[in-house]
Amino acid sequence: AANDGRADRLFRSDGTAAGTAVVSDLGFAPGGSATTSYSWMDNLTVFNGGLYFTFFHDHVVDLYRTNGTAAGTLRLARLSPMDTGPGIANLTVGKGLLFFTATRTGGTHELWRTDGTVAGTRVVRGFHPGGLGSSGPGHLTALGNTLLFTADDGVRGNELWKSDGTTVGTV
Repeated sequence: AANDGRADRLFRSDGTAAGTAVVSDLGFAPGGSATTSYSWMDNLTVFNGGLYFTFFHDHVVDLYRTNGTAAGTLRLARLSPMDTGPGIANLTVGKGLLFFTATRTGGTHELWRTDGTVAGTRVVRGFHPGGLGSSGPGHLTALGNTLLFTADDGVRGNELWKSDGTTVGTV
């Protein structure tokens, strides 16, 4: 991800000037004019043969997967509007899934997962709606086939949790 003077955009490169090109014009209207007042890409993470990244623009955050081509760049999730919190963060590979956290307007904190498909991208569990920023899932760490993290369920404060990627298996 780099700023080309118009906006942050996703590039790919083979290490040469001739082999460096924009992967996709996210946030740009046909003809190349910016459709957003601000935008940036973050959280670049390699998983399952693809590059995953977040794209923030106009109080919206999207999770994308790309294989390095415009045709192979797919939006997996959109959280909108984003008025508080980091949006999507903490991308962590574990148990053959990519886990991440999301904070929505009003302070709803959630643990999400994706297998790289739109259908396989979903909320695993929500935590302490309206709580402080520290109440949401954080410190995601993969240990074998288990994801370990901290979160506050609104009952006992911030505690250690584990997840197998299912709602029932998140305790």
